[in-house]
Amino acid sequence: MSQRTGENRLVVLSVAAALLLTLMPLPEVIQSLRPHWVALVMIYWHLEGGRLRTMGGAFVLGLLLDVMTGTLL
Repeated sequence: MSQRTGENRLVVLSVAAALLLTLMPLPEVIQSLRPHWVALVMIYWHLEGGRLRTMGGAFVLGLLLDVMTGTLL
């Protein structure tokens, strides 16, 4: 397994974890303090990679997040 394949798997795994954290229910008291997990993970991987990945992937991920959370597109 090449290093690139391992990195891609780690990116996919961390984005999946961020999606699950976004869907996790929180008490109403701290609901407004919920961070934007997917955005934080995407920013981290863009900075860590030293280059920007495609904007298409971020767009598709944003659409997926909108559908999962039930927000308006």
